[in-house]
Amino acid sequence: MKYVIKEIPSVFLLIAGKKGVYAQKMLKLAQELEIEDNIIFTGWIEREETKVAYFCADVIVTPSIYLDPFNLINIEAMAVKKPVIGTCFGGTKEIVLNKQTGYIVNPNKVKIIAKKIVYLLNNSNRAEEFGKAGYKRVKEKFSLEKQTVEILKWYRRYI
Repeated sequence: MKYVIKEIPSVFLLIAGKKGVYAQKMLKLAQELEIEDNIIFTGWIEREETKVAYFCADVIVTPSIYLDPFNLINIEAMAVKKPVIGTCFGGTKEIVLNKQTGYIVNPNKVKIIAKKIVYLLNNSNRAEEFGKAGYKRVKEKFSLEKQTVEILKWYRRYI
């Protein structure tokens, strides 16, 4: 965020989740970097409030180093037409299409992540294109109807 804030001082990072030990470490680091005024910790938010958070965001960033096989945050972000900057680790690259619905990045390359965030914040047309493409992808590949049809195909194959 310190690199993003240098380019766009009015930007905010919204962090949704419990204010546990890890959040406290993040807050301490933000204070050390003198960027705490640009960070909002929501604490735990309920499902309905999560939808509001997605709609309020301009870009969704999931730079996890965890090998999550199916990061639902990416699907949810794309379902509300938001561009996603996601990790190259785990299953994110099967959900987010690089340069089509967002960007796939190495979460250890913070300057590259910052550049992608700044680019999308400064290029709303491109962000909107990614968002629309992501929405289309969710509807075509990840909808409940699509998944139900696929599961039923497997059941029918073995019954």
